[in-house]
Amino acid sequence: HFIKNRTPERILVIENECGQTNVDGALIMDGVEDIVELTAGCLCCSLADGLLDILEEVHRQRAAYDRVIIETTGIADPSSIVQVFLENPAVEKVFELQQVICLADAGHVTEWLEEAEEALRQVSVADVLLVNKVDTVEEEPLNRTLKALSGINPHAFIIEGSFGIFPIDQIMAVGTTKAETVEYIKHA
Repeated sequence: HFIKNRTPERILVIENECGQTNVDGALIMDGVEDIVELTAGCLCCSLADGLLDILEEVHRQRAAYDRVIIETTGIADPSSIVQVFLENPAVEKVFELQQVICLADAGHVTEWLEEAEEALRQVSVADVLLVNKVDTVEEEPLNRTLKALSGINPHAFIIEGSFGIFPIDQIMAVGTTKAETVEYIKHA
């Protein structure tokens, strides 16, 4: 939905898969200039080997792209990726980290928060929380979920949606990630 909405913008997607089969890559459609797939493992665990090399190559070809999106999978801890953009002078000089966006399933996110520390980190680091499938959850459980998410990250902008459809202009209007985010991450 985001890519279709941003056409004719030229987008490079760095797509991380945590397995041998690329599920998300098959979902990417027209509007993407290039897809870089990392299937060797979690992007957050292999920054030195993967992400920095890719960013260097992207920088060399910067005239071919208007935007770079990094999709980290549902099990990644985004804090180390954020740190690369905000603490690495070479990266910070040529790339601007605009946002950390977390997609959460309205019917399952509270369970995931209890079971997986990565889910908690994703919510706590996000600038924008996209709560999907709100049409599948009753009003009271949805309100509890939204309250829980706000309690974890009171500074995140929460947007509700269904079928993966969200107001792109509203998401893009949310402020950028700042260095204070890294300080919070280090102490989380």
